[in-house]
Amino acid sequence: MKASILVVTLLATALPGICQHSGSVTIVDRPVRVNAGKVRTLDVEVSGEQARIVCSFEVVRGSTGVRVLLVRRGQEGASPSEQRTIASSDYARRGALAQQVAGPGEYRVVLENRQPGSSVSEVDLMVRVTYGEQFVTVERRRTLIAAGFGMLGLILMLAGAGFRRTLSRQGPALN
Repeated sequence: MKASILVVTLLATALPGICQHSGSVTIVDRPVRVNAGKVRTLDVEVSGEQARIVCSFEVVRGSTGVRVLLVRRGQEGASPSEQRTIASSDYARRGALAQQVAGPGEYRVVLENRQPGSSVSEVDLMVRVTYGEQFVTVERRRTLIAAGFGMLGLILMLAGAGFRRTLSRQGPALN
């Protein structure tokens, strides 16, 4: 019985190890001003593998919404809209986007305020880079669920075996 408790304890402590720990770095979390008919850019340096750039925005002052684009840097001299777009939002007063990037490198978040009739916009902007397996993939989720059911089955089998041994020693109690 002690050996089975040890096995269950080892499995319970090893299961969280399947999930990788992750971290995040906040690049910006403040209001940003975007002039009418203009763009505003923010450079983002990604230094590790398995990175995801997360961006959320809300227009707090201004007559129209803005659009957010995520582009890969390296095409110096090209306008932001001519650079290769990795992800983008629609023009909106609030929104978010999250994109897993190919790996380390230089990226750029572009805020566009080019809608007809636009005015100066003040945008609450949050840009964060998350590292590691923060967003669990479908395969990893299935593995975690299967391991959880396996642990539950093992615990139930061990409990049933202990209950059966107790009954066989004492015999059925019929009153």
